[in-house]
Amino acid sequence: MAYQPVSLELQIRDKQPSVPELTPLNACDWFVTNGATVVGPVTTGLLLRGVSFGRIPHECMVRQVGWNDWRFLEETREVRSLRRYKDLMGNTWHPTPGFNLPSAKEDARLRTRADLIAARDPGEVLLLGLHAATQQIGAELGLIHRFREPYVGMVTSYVVGQPLWYQLGDVLRQDDPVVIAACQHRGVIGSRIQSAAQTAIARRLSVFSGGLPLGGVAMLPLFGYGRLLGMLELGRLRRGFRSADKATLEGIGQAMTERIDGSHWA
Repeated sequence: MAYQPVSLELQIRDKQPSVPELTPLNACDWFVTNGATVVGPVTTGLLLRGVSFGRIPHECMVRQVGWNDWRFLEETREVRSLRRYKDLMGNTWHPTPGFNLPSAKEDARLRTRADLIAARDPGEVLLLGLHAATQQIGAELGLIHRFREPYVGMVTSYVVGQPLWYQLGDVLRQDDPVVIAACQHRGVIGSRIQSAAQTAIARRLSVFSGGLPLGGVAMLPLFGYGRLLGMLELGRLRRGFRSADKATLEGIGQAMTERIDGSHWA
């Protein structure tokens, strides 16, 4: 299928969009389709402006230049962020052509801070942070392992996804490659499960994925009080992770650390 670049006034409803001079493809640009017509590439700013003004119907699908699959508008972080921004600014507000959303990391940090307000102790910070991560990343499976007395290793303490609860109380080996990465303050993320750490995460999660293939795995070290508290592991079915997901996880981790360090627990 041939792709056509569109004018600055994107109209996916039109059957024949105007065609300016061809420009080089940018990996951050988007294609848009209503199932019959494909237009693009368009910048993120133009895409969001079209969504805000209703020129791109909600049933349309999009993909970035480097993606292999199409996604519905509401499945993209950028469109969800736009919706939240409009809720704050009011329905009469529309982005300018040069409008830029907050970075994925900052957006995730702010959203997670709001989710953690009700936490009454560090344990609740970790639990609420796990739920925030699965929702923001769109992960179906999640685990948090944390150091507990007698400190012989990280203990699986919180889970998302049935029946991962069978793993509650498990103690991870100190030579587990994911534990080693966390102790070295290194995160893990991947769509192609190749490294030893990625394989270890997949092994813990895939047993309970209902036979569905894992599209991506991730691990985020968790910090508080100036030390490593544990780590968060996530699994997503069918589709993998992208660079924005890594930034989102970093923002979530930052918010959790700030909540733990900034509170005086009773």
